[in-house]
Amino acid sequence: MRDLVATVLAGAIACSVAATPPSNERIQLAEQRQAIERRFAAEQAECGNRFAVTSCTEAARLKRRDALAVLQQEEAAQAMNDRQATAERRRAAIQSRAVADAKRPAESASAAAAPASATRVERAVATPKRSPVESRTASPVDIESRQARARRARADYEKRQRNAEAHRLEVERRNAKRAARGLKSAAPLPTPASAASR
Repeated sequence: MRDLVATVLAGAIACSVAATPPSNERIQLAEQRQAIERRFAAEQAECGNRFAVTSCTEAARLKRRDALAVLQQEEAAQAMNDRQATAERRRAAIQSRAVADAKRPAESASAAAAPASATRVERAVATPKRSPVESRTASPVDIESRQARARRARADYEKRQRNAEAHRLEVERRNAKRAARGLKSAAPLPTPASAASR
């Protein structure tokens, strides 16, 4: 478990070192951390051979914690210095770009804008603008497809109407046939009010 912690810490340091160019101070701090971890592992192995293991491991942990606290303060100071240096480089790069943009002559900006405006004019001539009324009207293909859909919908509606009329006539014919044979229709169900009075 402790070896795992040491490996993770060493990996984290290696990642942070790899993210920025390693300075001599950063390399020294990483070496110091590794030395502290090696010393701790050796002390723990030595504690395993003793009779009173708990007090020995507690003392080793305390030494390690104290040594790492000092090292962490140094690493934090180094990280802050690195961040400040990076921020300063970034500010300098932004400032140099702003100066370069300011030095760029206004003529080049107007020359760059002229071809863009010419292409806009060419596009405007090539594609005439449609009025709002024209843009709302559909093309002949759209009109034809819309009319075809309307014809299909009307035909479907008329078919349903014919089927409903045929069904109604069939029911009337069947009822007339029953009436001619003398069969009575079933009595309707009682209404809830009359059912409650029984």
